[in-house]
Amino acid sequence: MAGVTWTRSGLRSRRGPYQPVRVSDRFDPGLAAFVNSALNGLHQQVEQRARTIAAEAERSVRTRSRVDTGYMKTHVEKTVEAGRQHIAIEFGWLNDDPEYAKYQEFGTRRGIAPMFAVKGAFDEALAKLNRLI
Repeated sequence: MAGVTWTRSGLRSRRGPYQPVRVSDRFDPGLAAFVNSALNGLHQQVEQRARTIAAEAERSVRTRSRVDTGYMKTHVEKTVEAGRQHIAIEFGWLNDDPEYAKYQEFGTRRGIAPMFAVKGAFDEALAKLNRLI
């Protein structure tokens, strides 16, 4: 499985990871409201785009998979974990199911050539995430 995590450093909340970013309004309440809104809007945009990239990566792995039995292609999965401190995406064959996917992905010394379906999708997703960030 491949995965990418985007972490916003220095933005901690005592109420947990799912609280919105807050800027103190001690000096200028209007400016603080503007900054809070902008930061939270940016985070929502990044989260939404990360979900789209994860879905595209999942489709890419299915397309690149060379086994046409259906079982391997239907077991490609993606997960997206989005909190206020980080956004993480994972895609590929989760929990080693099907068991033979790793042999198809990486190949064997006994004649199975590697297909690098997850690696290719990971490279594409990483490039998209780098442009996004």
